[in-house]
Amino acid sequence: MPKTTDDPKCPHCGAKVAVYWKSCWLCGLELTPTADRDDAGSEPTLTSRSTLGTVGIAIGLLLSILLALIFVGLLMNRQYGGAIALAVLLVPAALITLTKSLQSRTAGVDLSFLDRVCTFLLSTAATLLTLVALGVAAFAALFVACIVSAGGNSGNMFR
Repeated sequence: MPKTTDDPKCPHCGAKVAVYWKSCWLCGLELTPTADRDDAGSEPTLTSRSTLGTVGIAIGLLLSILLALIFVGLLMNRQYGGAIALAVLLVPAALITLTKSLQSRTAGVDLSFLDRVCTFLLSTAATLLTLVALGVAAFAALFVACIVSAGGNSGNMFR
């Protein structure tokens, strides 16, 4: 597809945006069409970020800093097991939330703060359930290995 000079771009960051998008996929600022825009589409204008979106970003940033401080505190106190557990539990959930948010922005839809929180919590729960299932499977395998080894050469320890 040949590039044209009238491709719509975000006036704040310059990222390419589609004419029908409501917000920029890169900077998250809302885009509204101007009143004198023709049907072929020109650059959208910039409006202020919604208050709830700004509060959501501030809360997310605050929680990220808090979790980072907890992680560093665990490492400083040589609680490596707790730091590893925290990382194993939260990193996949954070990556899933970030991926879903970026995919939504690419599609022109900005996830609400509640959607991001729900995605993070559900991802954390799924990670926790996966870890529990792996623990149960490991315990079952160890139990079977102990029974087999306790049986010795006779093959049947229940006689």
